[in-house]
Amino acid sequence: ITLVHDLDLDDRVKITGWLGPAEAERYYAATDICLAPYTTTDLSASGAITWALASGKPIVGSKIQAFRNICREQPCMLLTTPGRVDELVWAVEKLSGSPDYADRLVAAARDYAEAHTWRETAIVTHDLYSQLLSGVAVHAEGVSRRRLVDRKDASPAAEKPAPRRPFAVFPAREQADTPTVVARQQRRAA
Repeated sequence: ITLVHDLDLDDRVKITGWLGPAEAERYYAATDICLAPYTTTDLSASGAITWALASGKPIVGSKIQAFRNICREQPCMLLTTPGRVDELVWAVEKLSGSPDYADRLVAAARDYAEAHTWRETAIVTHDLYSQLLSGVAVHAEGVSRRRLVDRKDASPAAEKPAPRRPFAVFPAREQADTPTVVARQQRRAA
């Protein structure tokens, strides 16, 4: 927070802390680029990234295993090395100056979010536990979400429901000369 003030960016950067869904949607609508510059490398998942993926905004994330796993399945974020401010600046400038690239990332993020709804997560979890309880050996590759989600239905005539967005996707707002950035302050372990 002090750095934002020292760099005279108070009018362009707002550190919000935790936000409820309605308020988070309002901030996403006003944001040009979502930043997730995590420095914790042992993070296994991020609810904030899930929301960002469905926000309709391009994302710059850290090269941490959790985000690499997402991008391995669907290249939908521009990743930078944790702690490398120069890479973060380059990524924001790249997305600001390459609207076609930013649009491709947004489309890929939307596809990822649609494939990972709560319903699909429940199905994948059920299938995984069913395999484990049936005594079938499951290798790490066999646990891949894509492999479980892309499974064949028992009945060829069964219709799959249309993919649903887990969260609202916002239309892009009018382009500004420089991006507006909203950062969420990470919770610290007590």
